[in-house]
Amino acid sequence: MRDPSGFWVLSLLFLGVVVLALVHRRHAARVRADRGRLFEYCSGLLEDPVLVRRGLDFPLLEGRRSGHDVRIEPVLDTLSMRTLPVLWLVVTIGGPHPVPGRLSVLARACGTEFYARHDQLPEPVQLGEDWPGELSVRSDGSDVVTECPQPLDRVRVAMTDGTLKQVVVGPASTRAVWKCATADSGSYRVTRRVDLTHARVDVRALKEVLTALDEVVELFRRCVAPPAAVPRRAVR
Repeated sequence: MRDPSGFWVLSLLFLGVVVLALVHRRHAARVRADRGRLFEYCSGLLEDPVLVRRGLDFPLLEGRRSGHDVRIEPVLDTLSMRTLPVLWLVVTIGGPHPVPGRLSVLARACGTEFYARHDQLPEPVQLGEDWPGELSVRSDGSDVVTECPQPLDRVRVAMTDGTLKQVVVGPASTRAVWKCATADSGSYRVTRRVDLTHARVDVRALKEVLTALDEVVELFRRCVAPPAAVPRRAVR
């Protein structure tokens, strides 16, 4: 006579696998639905908005603003030591822009900013003693800073509140990296689980980021624009 215990063991194992699969499926559906609402308060922010869903990842938001393509990409940063994981928004406004060179300003550089590509620009820019030491500036080697200092001052003002991690300005695109949310400290310190439940974009703050980028580009446009010709008076 066969021992029935083996049958019951296999049955329990099979039932456990089914239960775990159902629990995982429900959890994934809940995470997908919650992360899909990241931009739920951003109606009217962009023209012709398109929400691009990416499974369990946070979705992208694409659209138009003042005749330019705009892409807003969430990036989860878990590499920074001694700090909680951060959800950044990489806000990119497509060109062309009237900028004579490429310029990057990165705040509190620690070497783990995989999203910044700050070090790809070859030339560190040395500024005066009044420039904040926490703001690293690099350029592509052009005279963009000496020719047009006003845009850099506007970038410095925009980064004073600590939520802007980086601003990149160039002819092809203008980009900002902005802090959207921070992971829950309790669950992360106890279980190392990144909990960003109910993370939502503050549309007012994001509008300020877009406005700051627009103003920086406008300052460059005024700087590089040729002076208006003064009409000659007719000689009688």
